[in-house]
Amino acid sequence: MTRTGIFPPETLATELAHHGVLTPEDDWTPLSDRRGIRLWRVDRDSAPPLTVKLYAVSEPDPLFADDPARDAEILGYLAARQLAPRLVFQCSTPLGICLVHEDVPGAPQRRGTFLVARALHKLHGNLQPPGLRQAPDGSVELAEQTAAILSDCASPAATAARNLAPQGNVPPLQRPVLLHGDPVPDAMIVTETGFRWAGLGCAASGDPCTDLALFLSPAMQVLRGAAPLGRAERAAFLASYPCQQTVARYRALAPWYHWRMLAYCLWRHERGDALARHAVRAEETGLKQSQIA
Repeated sequence: MTRTGIFPPETLATELAHHGVLTPEDDWTPLSDRRGIRLWRVDRDSAPPLTVKLYAVSEPDPLFADDPARDAEILGYLAARQLAPRLVFQCSTPLGICLVHEDVPGAPQRRGTFLVARALHKLHGNLQPPGLRQAPDGSVELAEQTAAILSDCASPAATAARNLAPQGNVPPLQRPVLLHGDPVPDAMIVTETGFRWAGLGCAASGDPCTDLALFLSPAMQVLRGAAPLGRAERAAFLASYPCQQTVARYRALAPWYHWRMLAYCLWRHERGDALARHAVRAEETGLKQSQIA
């Protein structure tokens, strides 16, 4: 049964029981919440466990456009390729959109950045389903997105960040690939047979450097309560990504990716995210290092 004092709300548990997906006797365990998305593992007496994901209504995010319809679509697309868990059920509730998928036996990625590099390259090699949103491509579009994020900030730090814009120009790649869009460790489940991807609501079409930059971002590590990757871990990741042309392009674009993430952390800080202040500092360090590399 639902544990007392711990989400999910009884209305969600009742809704899923009504549709025959779960029963009142099933045991719900909360997982890490992210950007208004709530997650639970549900253990069942006579069937394998499931993961329940609730997309609660929240303020639009300028960088991570979580979309439950996209999540469901890409789950199905990648599950057919043994790269994601199978979607079991989806429905609209008064609390938000709910997705239920298989719980993958394994553990979130916590070490071995070289494995992540190879897994991302494999993901990038898949054909793209139609209708994906287009991620910014090239330094001009990244700068435009960053400026838009900063325009929605009012702090003196945001004003100062406008002066950190990188110089130069890196043209668009114009050869888009399938992007995860949010490749954090909790979205990468290490199994006996390889990686399974979850958290696919930000999937997009675009430059593969986008996923590399997000995984390597110091702020992305800090925002999940971890330390930024060390120099050796970053080097192992970049050396292990099979396409070194992409790695060279990432190095050229890194200042713009760091600047964008810095702006995003300022945006989050103004909206009460306590970790964002530390993430700003980490990303500013990354920005400075990328400009002298």
